Amino acid sequence: MNTFEAEFAKIEEEYRSHPIDKLMEKIKNEDPPIVVFGYGAVGNLIAESLRQAQGNVVAFCDNFKVGISEKFHLPIISPQQLASNYRNAVVVVSVCDQFNDTIYRQTLDMGFSPENVFQRYSKYELYSLSDFMKYYDGYEWAYNFFEDEISKKIILQRLKSYLFYCEMAHSPFENQYFDQDVMRFSDHEVFADCGCYIGDTALKFIEKMDSKYAYIYGFEPDKANFERAKKNLETYKNVELINMGLWNQPGKMLFNSASSSSEVSNIGSESIEMTSLDSFFGNSDNHHLPTAIKMDIEGSEKEALLGAKNVVSTVHPKLEICVYHKPQDIFVLPQLINNYYSHYHFSLRHYTAGKNETVMYVL
Repeated sequence: MNTFEAEFAKIEEEYRSHPIDKLMEKIKNEDPPIVVFGYGAVGNLIAESLRQAQGNVVAFCDNFKVGISEKFHLPIISPQQLASNYRNAVVVVSVCDQFNDTIYRQTLDMGFSPENVFQRYSKYELYSLSDFMKYYDGYEWAYNFFEDEISKKIILQRLKSYLFYCEMAHSPFENQYFDQDVMRFSDHEVFADCGCYIGDTALKFIEKMDSKYAYIYGFEPDKANFERAKKNLETYKNVELINMGLWNQPGKMLFNSASSSSEVSNIGSESIEMTSLDSFFGNSDNHHLPTAIKMDIEGSEKEALLGAKNVVSTVHPKLEICVYHKPQDIFVLPQLINNYYSHYHFSLRHYTAGKNETVMYVL
């Protein structure tokens, strides 16, 4: 493959002609009113991104809900109100990928100019090219560090996806965490499922292992998810569920409960107990040290790995770490693990057309 510098030059050229760059220029030069079409988890994240980019978000629009947004205290308007009262607004379509084109066409049918409607906008942070340059060295490091061509392509695709919409090549979703190309389990594994949600990955692990595992630990801080995981896994042997989050040390933290995307947050609505893997497995009562660790903990992966230094550096477990929650995860997390144990082999695989579900496999 080309050097990172050469590949980045291609991305930069593509960015210069992309509508997202035009949106950033509009925000910077014209300060237009912005209506976020889609009031939900995606819409709220995008509104936050736009505000961080100094965008003048004035309302949400939704096909099924009107009122006042809880977080931003902005009006939630109907499409009819959008067409009647916000003709001069820029509309940012902010729904899940499968509905993007439908809402985009709906907005055009209402009479909005294509130059003022933006779709498939990143639901994470919005970056101009100049803003993203702070990560350039890290992405160049990752591109050179990961050896296989698939991993390198994923790094470039992720970079593009933070600048403008990029439909990513991906492996079948059902292969996630069990991709035989890059992950091989053996009999009698001790599996630590960090962010076990409702037990779905643990159930798949049990099936793939034909029940030939030693022990499963499932860490899940969300109480509702934890209770569902207990019910789903209650008939299986040697499964222990822990209703705690993972961090760099034990303690209490604020937490937002949101089903599949529950997360630690400074503005969380509830307080939860946290532990670290080193603390938990350093307890003499926990005799089964993990031979495999999966982490999907909504952006807390770095802190959890900081709290797993002893386990990783002494036991050398197989690792499956999600690296899609933050732009810097793609280089910060492998650097951290490589510092713990330099004989690991690293690879990346991706499992959706969008930005979510990039997993780093470490063997």
